[in-house]
Amino acid sequence: ITVGGDCTIGCTDAQRSRSDGFAAVVKDKGYAWPFSGLVDVFSRDDLTLVNFEGTLTESADKVDKKFNFKGPAEYAKILILGSVEAVTLANNHYGDFGEQGKADTRAALSAQGIVYCASKAPAVYEVRGVKIGLIGNTFPYENGKRDISGDVKALRDQGCQIVVASFHWGSEYEPYTRDQRNIGRAAIKAGADVVVGHHPHVIQGIERYEGTYILYSLGNLVFGGNTDPGDRDAYVAQL
Repeated sequence: ITVGGDCTIGCTDAQRSRSDGFAAVVKDKGYAWPFSGLVDVFSRDDLTLVNFEGTLTESADKVDKKFNFKGPAEYAKILILGSVEAVTLANNHYGDFGEQGKADTRAALSAQGIVYCASKAPAVYEVRGVKIGLIGNTFPYENGKRDISGDVKALRDQGCQIVVASFHWGSEYEPYTRDQRNIGRAAIKAGADVVVGHHPHVIQGIERYEGTYILYSLGNLVFGGNTDPGDRDAYVAQL
């Protein structure tokens, strides 16, 4: 299993009119270009999982916030061409265009056969006879806690031999926090086989805990939402 960080396959309305915006770049370079530096790695694994941070919709019904990310439904092909088989939608941009945007995003991913999990909606990806459970979590975390034991049990009951718990958490551009540590360790104790983090837009530490790992933040991966990020460090992990 390969895990990667924040992916915004789209941009804001303001960026859409720019020559260096995501829409202009993929129109010029093609849908295979965004993941072209990684596809050799992703295509050799059994599952690639990333955080899909944005929407695939034509809705103009923006939620009132600073950044609203979207792209057309056909942008889901970018994930396919990059050999990305699954995504988590549990993040703070999945709802950028309300319930219609969420529904359109799910439909666009399903049309391409991409498996997705979301908050309170775990998913199962099966490959070579192995069922992999995917759990997505995002804000708010009540009192710096999140209990995923129910989701883990439900996935185990469905025959999942592996459970990957993804968390959208922490503070942007900051080191990992005590709450992240407590939530991540609790997830391992609840039965997750690995914890994968994103949201801060920078890489954070890796903790070995009870024989497995908490990856606090993988950083940005293919992030169309920022034309010139100040921190370009990122990593993928293979498990």
